[in-house]
Amino acid sequence: MSEKSLDWENDKRLTHWLGNRIKKGTVALYRKAMEEYVNFTGLTPEQLIQEKHEDTKKPPMDQGVAEDRLRAFNKFLNEEYVKRDGTKGMAPKGALSHCAAIADFYRRHNLRLNIKMTQEFSGATKGINETEKMTAEQIEDLASYAPTLRDKALIWAMFQGGMDVSTVLSLNWGHVEKEIEKPPMEAIMLRSLSRKKEPNKTFDTFIYKTAIKYLKAYLRERFGDDYANKIDYNAPLFVGHGGGRTKAKSGETRLEPRYIERTLSIIAAKTMSRGRLEQADFNPQRPHAMRASFSDQMAKAGANKTFVDYLMGHKLQFDKAYFGGEQSLRETYVKYAEMVLEPKGAGELTAEAQQKIAALEEKVGDVQSLRELAALQRTELQRLQEKLTLMEPLIRHLVQTELASHEVGDLGNLDSLVQKENLEEYVNRLKKLQEIL
Repeated sequence: MSEKSLDWENDKRLTHWLGNRIKKGTVALYRKAMEEYVNFTGLTPEQLIQEKHEDTKKPPMDQGVAEDRLRAFNKFLNEEYVKRDGTKGMAPKGALSHCAAIADFYRRHNLRLNIKMTQEFSGATKGINETEKMTAEQIEDLASYAPTLRDKALIWAMFQGGMDVSTVLSLNWGHVEKEIEKPPMEAIMLRSLSRKKEPNKTFDTFIYKTAIKYLKAYLRERFGDDYANKIDYNAPLFVGHGGGRTKAKSGETRLEPRYIERTLSIIAAKTMSRGRLEQADFNPQRPHAMRASFSDQMAKAGANKTFVDYLMGHKLQFDKAYFGGEQSLRETYVKYAEMVLEPKGAGELTAEAQQKIAALEEKVGDVQSLRELAALQRTELQRLQEKLTLMEPLIRHLVQTELASHEVGDLGNLDSLVQKENLEEYVNRLKKLQEIL
């Protein structure tokens, strides 16, 4: 959209935004930013507002369309924007000013973007930007913070299959239907996948025990034990808000990448130190980290790089026949998956870990002994209290019988009676008996 296409005098969205601005420099900057933004997005100011309005109606975890657009715009300004001298890339501060102007446009219409401008768009390069490369045990810890079975299944599928987030979210029921109930060699083969970057190139990969376990649990949660008979062949495997609970349909809402990215950002805040996160421009445990961890673990186990590249969908000049066909491909995958893609069980704990567990068990035993002793003491006290309650009527009867033998009509003068009849020793014995009981 060119500058002439923006009607600054009559467009109600633009006049509402800039109508009472008096600083010429601010107005000029805001106009330029909007012109660049509508050209970048292909949307009119009205469409931008309507898009944000619709986004706010979604569940919080599914929102973020406008925020993602602005992040992409900032990246474009920093890397692709063509300056007057023909060079590319706007200065970081200039890009930040343009993005701040667009955020102000939304804010002026009572729509706030969930973005920390100075942190996300400062343009400053942070000190640590490496993607976190994790072991199966670290993936297990990370996945334990995932809020749903679906998210756990996605994390494990990306790790054990080496898939990027777009590929894993493109999976349909048909990709797993054939093998999910009885996976050959405990691995499901995902056939004829394609990456968003190379839609014409197909490849195959697998998911293994833990990913399958969570996938089946997720499907049972949605459809019940008979899920295999309730899902359409072309239905998306992972759905977002609006996905049916009783029957999967091809028209269900397929989960979008930004949900997974946001979920992993929340998890990273729990699993990583604040200092580590502050030193990074992006989440070290973002979806790509699962894919990078797959590649790293397979390489450390000694897997052939060409084999790993094929499973990850990298551009190669041959297909699975190069590796001896499906059976050979599966056998090779399972060999390495068992070595490095499955978390170690309790029987494989190190000697040091076992010693720590034994020490904790000993401490727990000591605490348990103290608790048992306290429980015995409470039981004994309760028994004595019950015995005392039973003895009180007898004691009262003995006192009254003794007093009656002295023909006392008024029991209110007990003290004088005790002194007069020399009953002090008798009464003291009764009191002592009561204390003992």
